[in-house]
Amino acid sequence: MRSLFLLLTLVFVSATASAAGTVDIAAKATVRAFTITVGDVAEVDGLDRVRTARVKKITLGKAPLVGQSKYVPKSFIERRIKEAVGGGLAVKGPSRIKVSRATHRLRGDQLSALVRSEVESVMPHALESVAEIKVPLIPDMTVPYGARATVHFDENEDFVGLVKAELVVKAGHRRVNTRRLNIKLDLYANTLGVTTELKRGHVLTRDDVMAIQVPASQVPRDAIQRVELVEGAELRRRVRPGESLRQAWFKIPPVISRGERVRIVARRGTIQLTTVGQALNNARQNAFVRVKNLDSKKVITGRATAPGVVEMDF
Repeated sequence: MRSLFLLLTLVFVSATASAAGTVDIAAKATVRAFTITVGDVAEVDGLDRVRTARVKKITLGKAPLVGQSKYVPKSFIERRIKEAVGGGLAVKGPSRIKVSRATHRLRGDQLSALVRSEVESVMPHALESVAEIKVPLIPDMTVPYGARATVHFDENEDFVGLVKAELVVKAGHRRVNTRRLNIKLDLYANTLGVTTELKRGHVLTRDDVMAIQVPASQVPRDAIQRVELVEGAELRRRVRPGESLRQAWFKIPPVISRGERVRIVARRGTIQLTTVGQALNNARQNAFVRVKNLDSKKVITGRATAPGVVEMDF
């Protein structure tokens, strides 16, 4: 009889312990969120679905940073469970657990493609008018699991030349990485080229010239914008189609010669004054020329706008 009583007692105690449930801690765990929960580091058994979910949601502090680990003592886990749901749960496992942060890698080439796509979607230019979008090299990034990258531009960005942008990586609402970018956006520009290859010594005619489009960064400062400026001029070098015509490539005769008497035209708005002067240097059309005013004897600077004519503002 006594033996039967002891057996029943053991069965009852065993059933009670089983009904109370257990929390079985792992030796290592990896978390994806910013906080650590019991469900991240342990298996919960012996409870109904509602109580199991409640226990798994108990927080155990902040998750470690990317590339780092932290240790959570078993005694701390026991205390947090007791505070949250009371006693009765058996916590098993090692004396502490090593917790790491789950990460994934954002590839630099994919980030560059994202930046380029964002530039194309928000710039005010038609894609066919853009010669080049040059995104700087972006290294791979190791970020928390689930982090996403977005691209932001300055509010007053006009998307011409150097474009400033900010690449922001966020995990949830938290910013985990920021990179400032200088993007080169080169538009096509209109200039003048030749219809066919021309040799050195060729005298340029209007039929030799055509309008072309080249990247704005490749247009030289002395590019010819008006054919009349070089019509009849002799080439100093061979010129191929697709090249922007430059003043330095031509033997352009001066429209004003040194010592020549010239007409000085001074303008201010609708007011125009004319006097006579003497050129102090040779000048091609639209080039600067120094002139001595024969009335006041003062030396002034203007532009040679036509043979024997110098214009200036006053």
